[in-house]
Amino acid sequence: MKRVHRIGLVTAGKITGLWIEKTLELKRNVGPVYSTSLRLASRASNTLLRTGFHTTDWEELRRCEAVLLFLPAKSLRTIVDEWRARGYDLRGLRLVLCDEELELAELGELRELGAQTAAVGPLPHYEHLRFIGEGDPVALAPVVRLLETDGLKFTRLNSGGKQQLADSVGRLHLESLPMFARTVDSLRDSGLAHDVAVTLAEKCFSQALRLYARNGRRVWDSRDALPQAISPQQSPQPSKSAGATGPDLLALEDALVQDWSRPAALKKRAAAANNQGGQS
Repeated sequence: MKRVHRIGLVTAGKITGLWIEKTLELKRNVGPVYSTSLRLASRASNTLLRTGFHTTDWEELRRCEAVLLFLPAKSLRTIVDEWRARGYDLRGLRLVLCDEELELAELGELRELGAQTAAVGPLPHYEHLRFIGEGDPVALAPVVRLLETDGLKFTRLNSGGKQQLADSVGRLHLESLPMFARTVDSLRDSGLAHDVAVTLAEKCFSQALRLYARNGRRVWDSRDALPQAISPQQSPQPSKSAGATGPDLLALEDALVQDWSRPAALKKRAAAANNQGGQS
């Protein structure tokens, strides 16, 4: 009986700095390393990845639970054209795209030929290594199991979620950086030195982000959504520079901090009263 490999890997072109190097269990379970030539497959398996065994035998991939595609766009096109030209039967083959820039839609032709397709990769710009993926859950399952065995977190995205995530991050950079620059320019116009203006703007932005992380959209959606313990007198008034509807975020943060600290202060006073009662 022929051995069933857990994970296959297809690669070509530049393959240095792959995220699979950070996933010990996934890397340990790689069997066939396939490429368009035996030389490339051997280089990938023996020199760069140091895992699995090199091959150009298509049948080796069919014996895998899932096949990882570490391919840039040009190399992916070459592989798709080759497999289509040779008439390979892709039915039941689980293909997982691992390039951080390519979208799942790039595997559309392979999906039409019967392959089950998905995409997996690290969550970009995140402090800790965390993985995201989308596509066929059957194709994802073997990879996710090995990631979780390594203690790594995985989040399954909605359909088209990878592209939406990339668009959201790009929009954040596009909109926030000019805003930050305008704030620094305005602070410099007031007479502050450049380094002082940058430091002050950074602190204000950090406070605003921390405030949003704790309270969500209620910090500006509705004054009525403020904590009930904050009286109308405590509730911050809009600043002149903020406009008619934008609250002063720093004042709002102070009010919210007071509200958060109030339960702790009440507990301390109650504990002190109990202690005094016990001593008497």
